[in-house]
Amino acid sequence: MMLPFVPPAAVERLWWQLLSSTGDVFYVHDVDGRLLAVNPAFYRETGYSEADLACLTVRDLLSPEDYVANALRIAEAASGGEIAFPIEMAVRRKDGSIGYAEFAATVVAAEDGRPVVVGLARDVTARKLADFELREAAAFQTTLAEVSLALHSAPTLDALMEMICVQGRRLLGLDGAQLFLLRGDEIEMAARAGVPLLAKGRRLSVSDEEPLVDALRRGLAAVFASTAAEMLRSALLLPLNGRGGPIGVLAFHDPRVVVADHQLRQRAEIYAMQVAVALENARLLEDLRRVDRLKNDFLASVSHDLRTPLNVIVGYTDLQLEGVLGATNAEQDHALRRVRSTALSLAGLINATLDVNRLDAGRMLIESAPLDVNLVWHELLLQFEEHPDWGSVPLHWQADGIPLVLGDPEKVKLILRNLVGNALKFTRAGEIGVTASYDSAARQLVLSVRDSGTGIAEEDLPHIFLMFRQGSDATRARGGVGLGLYLVKRVVELLGGTIAVQSALGVGSTFTVVIPANRAEESEAR
Repeated sequence: MMLPFVPPAAVERLWWQLLSSTGDVFYVHDVDGRLLAVNPAFYRETGYSEADLACLTVRDLLSPEDYVANALRIAEAASGGEIAFPIEMAVRRKDGSIGYAEFAATVVAAEDGRPVVVGLARDVTARKLADFELREAAAFQTTLAEVSLALHSAPTLDALMEMICVQGRRLLGLDGAQLFLLRGDEIEMAARAGVPLLAKGRRLSVSDEEPLVDALRRGLAAVFASTAAEMLRSALLLPLNGRGGPIGVLAFHDPRVVVADHQLRQRAEIYAMQVAVALENARLLEDLRRVDRLKNDFLASVSHDLRTPLNVIVGYTDLQLEGVLGATNAEQDHALRRVRSTALSLAGLINATLDVNRLDAGRMLIESAPLDVNLVWHELLLQFEEHPDWGSVPLHWQADGIPLVLGDPEKVKLILRNLVGNALKFTRAGEIGVTASYDSAARQLVLSVRDSGTGIAEEDLPHIFLMFRQGSDATRARGGVGLGLYLVKRVVELLGGTIAVQSALGVGSTFTVVIPANRAEESEAR
């Protein structure tokens, strides 16, 4: 079947009807950018009229960068090159607003042989703005996470308050930020960054009729512009609400930005919620630190006061045992020795409590002095002779060929005293071996305490270095509250070392401590 012949003029009219009804922009321009023909969609999308077309060029529609890049592409196509389309470019509308379009074009020869550009442009402004908003929202969430982490890692409440203003300006891109906190019946500025909204040091009463007070009372974000002398510009006021009630107000202001913008306000409110949580946590932490300091001070005071009467008890007991205060019989001697043993155990507990207290308070400092481990051991032996748990179990010491090193003699003595004391509690038969060696290649002092006591159950091993933790009922020693091994581990870590334990029930335990230590002569040479 033969199709009817359609004259070229009719085909042209059909094509033009199609181009006139489409939502995409059709355009023709010469290589110099003068627009020769456009369809009605062009006028709808750009806001220009037919009267504007005579003096309108591509240069008027594109940014300088896009215009230059587009001209190069056209020149390449005119010389026979290929261009990958579509190409996205920004379009400047008649009212000055910016839209975005995807362009697909080609260079053809007109009837007179001159090259012209024929193309289609599809509006992608909505998609572009949506993509931009998604990227911006993702960037905001990333920055918010970074800011939140920074806030919650602030070391003190004062540091946090300064950080709240600094990070808030960074997050929201605003000029000034101020933090006002509720203290009793007054609202006082606690921190600021940038130009302040209120004069520094100004306090407001909760009964004042002020925008800040009103935002705090209502618990709702507010925007205000005041002409009062102390008010510099319009501001966004964000109440900080905690679990127990209002905390304060966070204020942002910037003469370049409309602080009433919905998106800005929404993001500021999200930040204010993070700030309220961080402030509450910081205040709780400050309270805990204050209570901890009171506890440490109390323990230090009580422990010192207890040592004096204990020393008196031990001293008079020794005098009685030596017969200085009169003769005693065997039964009385046994009772006196029990009193002495108990007093010494209590003295050891008090000393451990004082050491833990000094560690927690940061008052246990590291010293660097010549360290002779053999001398340290001989000094400790005098203390072990009075240890309440040292009976018939022999102590063996081995430390051959150890050079003089630089270390902290008192800390090493504390480590050995507690490890050996722990071994004495658990060992009723066999022996306790204490060895010391020096690894010259690694510059490390290695201390080892091995006993043949009851051993430690496998399930107890992960917990033995915790405060107030002892073994199970089957392996628990007499007396003690579980401070010795905790104290050892803390001191070893303070010295930059490590501690490890190997143990088996019914066989015994071996504790190994490794501490960094340089040879004394090497340090003197340097």
